[in-house]
Amino acid sequence: MGIVTVLMLLTQPAVAPADFAAGRTATIFATIDRSEWCPAGNVRIDLVTGRFTLTSGASRDVCNDTGLQRPVRNGQLDEAPLAKLRTAYAAAQKQGLSQCDGGKKPDRIIVSNGGPAILVLTNGARTIAAPDQLGCWTDAAIDLGWLLERMLGSGARRVAPKTP
Repeated sequence: MGIVTVLMLLTQPAVAPADFAAGRTATIFATIDRSEWCPAGNVRIDLVTGRFTLTSGASRDVCNDTGLQRPVRNGQLDEAPLAKLRTAYAAAQKQGLSQCDGGKKPDRIIVSNGGPAILVLTNGARTIAAPDQLGCWTDAAIDLGWLLERMLGSGARRVAPKTP
């Protein structure tokens, strides 16, 4: 393990088990499977229980159908992916979701044809949302968004998550 890796691990926020104990609130709502042509999917994940509700993005061959209905699927994350999400959630709660607060300009430009990206984090004390402009997302927000995409986006759904 290199010195950079060790330093990165040391700066990660600790995820306290009490943050995700029964009776607590820790929720993520996000868009996934964003496309320039089709409606995005979305996911709501309860980080206390690991339960999620997923609406898939529409596939290109049907996304222009005016009567399009997409199925909603409920599932339960296994412990390892749930632990990864809890860690990324804690990092995003600590760093925040916007680096452009107070009129600050973004330090990067992100071009996307995928429509609006939505990321909302809720706990018992507050609800925070990522800004509309992707260039204003913090590194922790971007990391969490990509983690959700890898875990639950259409490419990841080749292996079905366990269901309750």
